Amino acid sequence: GWSHRAIRLFESVMEPIYKIDRPFGLYRSKPPAGSWSDTPRHNILWVDVHFPSTHGESIDCPDHIVWDLYKAFERNLILACQLLADIGSYGPSLKTLYPEQRCEGDNYVSDEGAYLNAFVTLLLKLIDQDPSTVRAHVRLWPKDEPYFFDKLHLYVWNKPEITPISEAVSSIQQFTSNQLWSSDNRRESL
Repeated sequence: GWSHRAIRLFESVMEPIYKIDRPFGLYRSKPPAGSWSDTPRHNILWVDVHFPSTHGESIDCPDHIVWDLYKAFERNLILACQLLADIGSYGPSLKTLYPEQRCEGDNYVSDEGAYLNAFVTLLLKLIDQDPSTVRAHVRLWPKDEPYFFDKLHLYVWNKPEITPISEAVSSIQQFTSNQLWSSDNRRESL
């Protein structure tokens, strides 16, 4: 069953971590030419963020546990954003959160995308259970966060059970052009 210990274990298993590898290309086997202090990090090692996989399995849990799992997953999503920012990543390339809007034959979902989809699945369960609590909680999400939360904001602002139209319009108007028309957010923006 889903005890508090199981939820903590779920959170630790689903925690994103740094993945460190040797550099790509010629730098993989070539030592730095200049001094170590003048050598860019990507010529010495490659740092990325690894997102644990659910291996395509949905996260099945009883209704009374959804909120706790959601909060654990949300903490890990915020951690992922911080890790990506720390390494100066451009961020993952994410598909739309509306799978029915994807191009035919475009079935590949990256690890980051699958991770976000698992989070959205829990979010949708919560919306069904208690939309007013989700509405209040969404206001606490990080603002101006390009990796995941800009996309998530646009997604929930499109849900009338969470966000009244006037509030959605006001919130969207506060987005910068880069946030609104990022290639990863275009479908959610429309």
